[in-house]
Amino acid sequence: MTGQVCRVCGCTDFEPCLEGCSWAEADLCSACVGTPGEKAKGTIRGLRAAVARIRREKEELAMSVMQLQARLLVERDKKR
Repeated sequence: MTGQVCRVCGCTDFEPCLEGCSWAEADLCSACVGTPGEKAKGTIRGLRAAVARIRREKEELAMSVMQLQARLLVERDKKR
């Protein structure tokens, strides 16, 4: 899953800020405009959000792989 990610807080279209936000720039949400971290290319909050998102995507990918493996085993058993 790719798309816009806020350079300050790490929010996305799928996981917006709790208070709600929209895109002020390609990589800056409206909730972070004017904040001290606005010009930063990665704050601790943004990095934590990115790590959490990557972990979720990793878990989703692992689940997809396991489901595919199960389907392949079923198909293999049908051919026997």
